[in-house]
Amino acid sequence: MRIKLRRGTSSQWTTANPVLAEGEPGFITTTNTLKIGDGSTAFASLPAIGGGGGVSDGDKGDITVSASGATWTIDNDAVTNAKLANMAEATIKGRAVGAGTGDPTDLTAAQATAVITSASGGGTTNFLRADGTWAAPPTGGVSDGDKGDITVSGGGATWTIDNGVVTAAKFQDIAADRIIGRVTAGTGSVETLTATQVRTLINVADGANNYVHPNHSGDVTSVADGATTIANNAVTLAKMADVATSTVFYRKTAGTGDPEVQTLATLKTDLGLTGTNSGDQTITLTGDVTGSGTGSFAATIANGAVTAAKFQDVAQNRIIGRIAAGTGSVTALTGTETTTLLDVFTTSLKGLAPASGGGTTNFLRADGTWAAPPAGGSLALTDLTDVTVSAAAQGQVLTRGASEFQNLTLMTVTLGPFHINDLPGTATTAATLGYFNTATALSRNGNDMRMDRAGRVVGLIMNSDAARTAGTATARVRIAGVGTTFNGGAVQLSVAPPQSDSSFVSYTNGVAFAAGDSIGADVVTSGWTPITANVNVYVVVMFEPF
Repeated sequence: MRIKLRRGTSSQWTTANPVLAEGEPGFITTTNTLKIGDGSTAFASLPAIGGGGGVSDGDKGDITVSASGATWTIDNDAVTNAKLANMAEATIKGRAVGAGTGDPTDLTAAQATAVITSASGGGTTNFLRADGTWAAPPTGGVSDGDKGDITVSGGGATWTIDNGVVTAAKFQDIAADRIIGRVTAGTGSVETLTATQVRTLINVADGANNYVHPNHSGDVTSVADGATTIANNAVTLAKMADVATSTVFYRKTAGTGDPEVQTLATLKTDLGLTGTNSGDQTITLTGDVTGSGTGSFAATIANGAVTAAKFQDVAQNRIIGRIAAGTGSVTALTGTETTTLLDVFTTSLKGLAPASGGGTTNFLRADGTWAAPPAGGSLALTDLTDVTVSAAAQGQVLTRGASEFQNLTLMTVTLGPFHINDLPGTATTAATLGYFNTATALSRNGNDMRMDRAGRVVGLIMNSDAARTAGTATARVRIAGVGTTFNGGAVQLSVAPPQSDSSFVSYTNGVAFAAGDSIGADVVTSGWTPITANVNVYVVVMFEPF
């Protein structure tokens, strides 16, 4: 006869955490660990029997191991800024508006602005909820959901006992020689009945023996006076024979026969288990978590190993940061909380707009103040360098002969290609100027192109010799050695288009450069594949009028 022990994975045992009967074995398949019940201790607290090496429970530095090595938990405050995944320049880690609850992502300036601008709609009854919406708070103090034996619903107003959870132990205590039932007329609560009340219900006189052999059902079945049959799975542990402490059931004697009671020492020998799992085995951790030692030893999370996906989930419209005083854990900040961390813009730095003070007459000026603009038509036109006006009326159109514009020419030039061999997966890579040598092979020069006249970058073109299969590659213009986003990062190889992209803007909306500045390009990648792709970037510039 084959004997199978009660078994399950570490996760299954942790979820169930049953109390094994005295002498009942339980085997953890993921760690090859055996535990024996004592009739009162929960499975997670039972000691392991025998087994080989593994990671012992305890604090390993950044990680705490529990549940006999099955559960590894990152300690609070262990994930430093250095251990977070690298972020692209000019991004903020958070969750974009409309993306739902999930892993944090790197937000662009536009996405971050959308997160921190949430209109309340006014009124005194609504408050900002954790999901980023303005709503009246619920009156109850308990959130809806399954709480174990109880399910809460209706915004905390309805508490329902789950089916099948009220065991005999959870039922009210009753006196000896009583049966649960009800004799009172009408539907109502159950009552504890005496023997006399039970006999009245089943219409049997005291001392009567009016027996008719029934057809048995339940754990044992029969028909009339025929043989009885024990149903499959009816013999529970409580119905089995009592055994001594620290023993197990299985048959060791050769041949088919009854189960036998065996000691733990015999079981260990038959299973080929040796040692006492004392932690004397050397364990070496590699990958995202590294460390080596015996028993308990310190482990370290590698820098950059904690990606956005491995970070805790945050609600929609949140940014990861900290506004509480002192050093501590990061929190998911609301848009309002985030604005307390950001500076007001200046003449040279980006930032938030200052408080306006309300009204309809003032507008935000470039110097950061709110002021009424000058009244239209109040400025006198006297000299426009090439055009002289003696008396200009409001709304007058100034004209000039076509021959007089011959020296006011805008020149547009395309620079490149700026080339990158083997575009890396996640990095900011400078493209270098390419040219063809006498052998018609592509060579590269590490210098950007110097401009002897001021102007603006009005276009970017990027193409790859291999189609994108994952991630993104975003082209930027480099002015005087500083990478600058063009048109909000519009030139990007992603799902569409996968192999080439371009964007052009008007002269007014272009990226300005001064005379003497150098012009180049770089590419910012995030999870890009294939890394064997070769990329060319072309920069379109328009010079100031000659």
